[in-house]
Amino acid sequence: MRITPVKISINLAVVVLGISSLITQVILLREFLAVFEGNELIMGVILANWMLLTGIGSYLGKWARKLRGSFNLLITYLVFMAVLPLATVWLLNTLRNVVFPFGMMVSIMEILPASLILLLPYCLLTGFVFTFLVDRAKRFLNENLAGKLYALEAIGSLSGGILFNAVLIFWLDTAQSLIVVLAIDLLAAVIIGFQNHQKIAGWFLSIAGTSVIILLILFEPGVAMKKSLYRNQEIIYQEDTPYGKLLISKTGKQKNFYENGVLLFSTGNPAISEEAVHYAMIQREEPQNVLLISGGISGATNELLKYKSIEHIDYVELNPWIIKLGKKYTEALDSEKLSVITKDARLYLKKTGKRYDVILVNLPEPSTAQINRFYTQEFFNLAAKRLTNKGILSLSLPSTGNYMSKQARRLNSIIHKTLQQEFPNIAIVPGGKNFFLASNDSLSLSIARRIEEKGIKNQYVNRFYIDDQLLKQRSRHIEKELIKDAPVNSDFKPLAYFEQIQLWLSQFNKNYHLLLLAGLVIFILLLLLLNPVNVGLFTGGFAGASMEFVLLIAFQVIYGYVYQMIGVIITLFMAGLALGSMGLPKLFKQVSIKRYALVQLITGAYVMILPLVMLALRNANTNIIFVHFIFGFLTLLMATLVGYQFFQASSLPLKKHTTVLAAENYSADSIGSAIGALFIAMFLLPLIGIIQSGLFTGVLCWAGAGIILLRQRG
Repeated sequence: MRITPVKISINLAVVVLGISSLITQVILLREFLAVFEGNELIMGVILANWMLLTGIGSYLGKWARKLRGSFNLLITYLVFMAVLPLATVWLLNTLRNVVFPFGMMVSIMEILPASLILLLPYCLLTGFVFTFLVDRAKRFLNENLAGKLYALEAIGSLSGGILFNAVLIFWLDTAQSLIVVLAIDLLAAVIIGFQNHQKIAGWFLSIAGTSVIILLILFEPGVAMKKSLYRNQEIIYQEDTPYGKLLISKTGKQKNFYENGVLLFSTGNPAISEEAVHYAMIQREEPQNVLLISGGISGATNELLKYKSIEHIDYVELNPWIIKLGKKYTEALDSEKLSVITKDARLYLKKTGKRYDVILVNLPEPSTAQINRFYTQEFFNLAAKRLTNKGILSLSLPSTGNYMSKQARRLNSIIHKTLQQEFPNIAIVPGGKNFFLASNDSLSLSIARRIEEKGIKNQYVNRFYIDDQLLKQRSRHIEKELIKDAPVNSDFKPLAYFEQIQLWLSQFNKNYHLLLLAGLVIFILLLLLLNPVNVGLFTGGFAGASMEFVLLIAFQVIYGYVYQMIGVIITLFMAGLALGSMGLPKLFKQVSIKRYALVQLITGAYVMILPLVMLALRNANTNIIFVHFIFGFLTLLMATLVGYQFFQASSLPLKKHTTVLAAENYSADSIGSAIGALFIAMFLLPLIGIIQSGLFTGVLCWAGAGIILLRQRG
């Protein structure tokens, strides 16, 4: 068939839709995490809202066939697609401290509707545009191109992923990246305008678009947005890195270091640095070799150097940009006794042959799955192997004061029980935080006396601020409150992460069980009310989104730098969707309800096996390049199954209009993905673990196949 300007325009529009939506999705996800100081729970909520709204937009597109306009409408849609991402980011940053009081923590029940409202215009539009393009293909070309356009959108997303991860993430900030998206969308609108005799619109967009882009570059909107977010603070540095968004602000003489909106530390705060170092260091007479995991530029290195016996300090930090900032804005890295290692600490411990007298884990509480991996039995086992016979491991949890809430009691109990699996002696030192000391040798709580005996000059950790007897009483009180039969925290069953989420949620006095109940009711109703084809797309979307999230978390558990890998995994997922919806049909052309159900069964079996493969990769001492390849292959295969399933669904000979079918199919897939992303992040993964989550998802796919086969006769 001859390639006409109409076909070129439709194909170009759907590819640009994929490019624009993927880059915008990743950027907005990062912005929401930074503005709301979020963890994987926030990420699950944002992804769920994104997919839900996109699905609703696609469903609304079933009425696109009633719209008379053609390419003038498409040009208008592309212009809005160009402008809305920048507007959304600007509103997110400027309204954060207008809608919510400055400095106040924002709960999930407030983030959920806030993100829903902010994402609504762009997501509804992009979902609608896909169905609109399917309708125009049917109207002007008399072809059902739903499956092909789905594949082309995936190819566009693949291209957008490559562009973002290879170029934008390294060279441009958020606003600059969105200006690139704006330019791509407007260029597509101009080309479509000229190709379809809309020359006035084409020339107008060319001139206006160029003018807007120049003004945006000169105005530097990224700087202006952050000024409204960080009130009464002078921003002296900000940069988007592969590991996260870094920002340094200045308040008087104090410098504040933020990563993804979370305050890492502030200069001029010796109390925190002293506690993080001295409770562990005074336990041994002459500690010589120390491993410091994160937090070195906050002042911990200066505290370590107070000990004359120190021969060497290895300071491990994952993000090299933090080291660069430490060298530029502090003097914490100037000592000759200090070696800076930019690597994941767990990988470093796994590979190194060195042994240490003290290992200091200077990280926040396990509020994310990434940080949780430093509070698991697997990490404690690794640390124990790298300590000397009398070596000490130190880590901390938020202070419980004189009262332990239910969630804080469980969290402290889980960490204490997990440490007991590897160390016979554990001491809890209550201070600004609850510091856990673990060793094979004896431990002492006579902190003030030992500090004075060693002649260490501190501002806070000394006999004027610490009473040893009171400290021992508080420590015994905490130990008495601990649950003796608490479960153990592990990599693939991150219970401490779940309890930390519960502790965080408990601060807002909200009934989150209602959210879970509402989600379950919607989930069951959809399974019962959807037609058999859309049940399959719903469960397939659930499996695809949930296993994509599981792959990201598993990679993070093993290697620790998922922020750098997230774009790669999403890009490979899009490549798999394209392969499954465009490549596999050339090999397996048969379309039938039984073949469709068979794909569901295969998908269910695959997601059951997938976590076991990841478990084997975690335990295997294989080449890092090989493991990266395996993760990429697993992602590609999962997405290929989902893409082929969509092809089957869109090609079944059902007695419905092409536009209506495309709307229902795309929306069922998106809504299933939304619920999968939310459930896996919020409940399944932290509560039952990766392996059990895979089993649950596999059974769900098989249930979907059963519903398809039982109801297909009707």
